[in-house]
Amino acid sequence: MSDYPFEVGGRYRNRLGEYTVLSIEGETMIVRYADGRQQTVNVEKQAWIVQSIEDEASPPSQPLRARGESQAIQPVIDLVEEVLRSNFKAPYPADITDQVCLAIEADPKWLDRYHILTKQFESEDQSGEATVNQAIGFHTMNLTGMVTVKSGLKAKSGLIKTYSELAYPDLPVKNKGQQN
Repeated sequence: MSDYPFEVGGRYRNRLGEYTVLSIEGETMIVRYADGRQQTVNVEKQAWIVQSIEDEASPPSQPLRARGESQAIQPVIDLVEEVLRSNFKAPYPADITDQVCLAIEADPKWLDRYHILTKQFESEDQSGEATVNQAIGFHTMNLTGMVTVKSGLKAKSGLIKTYSELAYPDLPVKNKGQQN
């Protein structure tokens, strides 16, 4: 995608709010939010987000709450992608979800992002921690291309209590007592 909808000085919106583009350089741009925060973001991802927001403005095919939640979870997906890219290579281990959480705990910047996300997802219905942890598990599975083979395993990470063991779908899974 070479023709992005952004111009320096232009105002746009993403899941964190409205922002002004300060500069565009290659695949990244620097934006400033209304509260004065500046952030370097990926141009292609922001273009996708802008398009998603426009798509969501059209008549909804699903409840607004569900649509808003899926858009809002993008920062969790970004965190999981960054952790996977920085710390792991495929083929991933069966305990990759626990390993991702351990890596988040070990890195102060990632841990700060995790805590900010848990606060953002606080609601009357569910704790922000539960929401973020579920999203980490789900998106770790999706981003690695793995599937759940066993749930409820005790985690080593202090961020989560349990995790699901994952495996690649094309590999046979042997259960105790199973014979091939």
